[in-house]
Amino acid sequence: MKLTAIALLASVSAANTMAVTNLVRRGLSVD
Repeated sequence: MKLTAIALLASVSAANTMAVTNLVRRGLSVD
């Protein structure tokens, strides 16, 4: 149970990091 929760949190945090990185890249490319 705990391992599954940790895996979910890890995948979610990774997805959030990717989304933020993409937004930052778009912002920089716009400038």
